[in-house]
Amino acid sequence: MVIMKKHLFVCLLLFAGTCAMAQQPRPVRPAIADSSQTILKKMQQKWIGLQSSKISFTLQSSQDGANSTTIKGTLWTQGKSYKLEIPQQTIYCNGQTVWNYLPENKEVSISPYEEGSQDVSINPIQAIAAYDKYYRSAFIRETAEKGIIVQIIDLYPKQVQSFYKIRLVIRKDKMLPLRAVIHEKNGATDTYYFDNILLNPTIKSGFFTFRTEDHPDVEVIDMR
Repeated sequence: MVIMKKHLFVCLLLFAGTCAMAQQPRPVRPAIADSSQTILKKMQQKWIGLQSSKISFTLQSSQDGANSTTIKGTLWTQGKSYKLEIPQQTIYCNGQTVWNYLPENKEVSISPYEEGSQDVSINPIQAIAAYDKYYRSAFIRETAEKGIIVQIIDLYPKQVQSFYKIRLVIRKDKMLPLRAVIHEKNGATDTYYFDNILLNPTIKSGFFTFRTEDHPDVEVIDMR
C-alpha cells in the first residue's frame, strides 16, 4: 500500500512544519498562560542548526478510535536533500531532483525539485523556519510521562486543512518531539511516535540520489 500523500507531509508537521492551507480554525483557549512560542522557537533553533538528521517513526492511524493501522518509516535529511522510506515506497530528493520509487510496481517517477513546493514540507529542517506563518499555537500543560518531563502544545492551522489541530508532545530536556497527533475533521486521528531521532549522522555522498543504473528492471517515468 502506497502511503497517502498527506502522510508524506506530516513528518514535518510533527516538527511544526508547513503545509499549504486556507480558513480560520476554531478559537484557541490555552489552558494556562501561553508560552508555546518560546518553546517552539527553542526547538526551531535546535533544528535549524543541524547539518543532518535521521528520524525513525511509527504512524498509527484510526477512525473514531477503531480500525487502527500502523506504518513504520525512516526520514533522513541534509540541507534541502531528504530520503523518506516507508513500506513499498521510497522518496529521494537531492535538492534538484525528486525520485518516487515503488519497488513492488518496479517503477520510479522523476520530477524536478521545486523550491517552496509541498514536497519541501517532507523535510522538517527546511519547513520549520516558517511554522508561525501557518499555525497559531497554545501551551496546554507540562507533565511527566514515564519519568520524563514533557510539554504539550496544540497547533491550529490559520487556513483550511483536512485537520483542525495538531497536538505536539515535546521532551523538555532535549527539545525533541516524542509524538504528534493530527486530529482530522472527519474524526480520524494520525499519531506519529518518534522511535529514534539521530542528530547530525554521517551520510555518504550520493545517498539522496536514486541511481537508475542500479535498477535496470525498473520502469522510469520522467516528468521533468
